[in-house]
Amino acid sequence: MDANLKNQLSALDILGQDTINEFKRKHGQISELIIEADELGNDIGMLVVVHKPTRSAFARFLRDSQTNAFNAMQAMMLDCTLYPSTEVLRQAFTDEPGLVVTFGNKLAALAKANLECLQKHL
Repeated sequence: MDANLKNQLSALDILGQDTINEFKRKHGQISELIIEADELGNDIGMLVVVHKPTRSAFARFLRDSQTNAFNAMQAMMLDCTLYPSTEVLRQAFTDEPGLVVTFGNKLAALAKANLECLQKHL
């Protein structure tokens, strides 16, 4: 099944509850990330299912992003994506390279990399 989804509703519709439950059992927290259209209204129809980055995957991302942030984010996405296949995801990233950043930012948020922290002088 292709990740380019026209008129599909969710990961549950595509993968089924048994597969979703198996992903949760193996990986804990999982999320579906969906882009329906771009800012011009062009249909994108891309859905990925990811697990929260592990500590080692996120540490590798931080280390590698010092030299090549794009490749580091793409590698983290490939490490954490459960659906679609690596081949489909690589092709989507080749066709639309901005998807790496769009999905990668959401994946980093799952690792709590975007939280606001209050600071107060004592």
